[in-house]
Amino acid sequence: MGCCDYPDPDLEDRDPHKTSSHIKVIFNDVIGEPKGNHSLECVWDSASCCYEFCFTLVYSVMTLCCGMCIALELGCEFGNIIFWHVWCCTPGIKSLFFQTYPCKCLYSHIVRCLADPWCEACSYCCGAFEEPDKDDTHFKTRLY
Repeated sequence: MGCCDYPDPDLEDRDPHKTSSHIKVIFNDVIGEPKGNHSLECVWDSASCCYEFCFTLVYSVMTLCCGMCIALELGCEFGNIIFWHVWCCTPGIKSLFFQTYPCKCLYSHIVRCLADPWCEACSYCCGAFEEPDKDDTHFKTRLY
């Protein structure tokens, strides 16, 4: 175990949930030559080496300078978000549900009293348009 009570991070698979899988940063994903337009092999190999070296150097320096500060800020930000959701938003939503429950019941009774008869009457009117079964004798007697 590292610091705190969290398990040590996996140093091999650092993106187990594939959150950054959309980022393509290897040389062949960034630079590509179409067929018929190829540079000299020594230029291609040198460009690939320069790209990989500069990419690794800049990424290493940036993470060294900023990685811990950004991780600290993100930890504070997500801790703050979780705090507000646990202690304010969720209780507020529960309170809103409890306070509006009588209105919900009254509204549903009014809708049932006013809309249900109309919907039932429309269903009887539209019920004549349903397609009958092939062996429906009642339909055949109505038809002839």
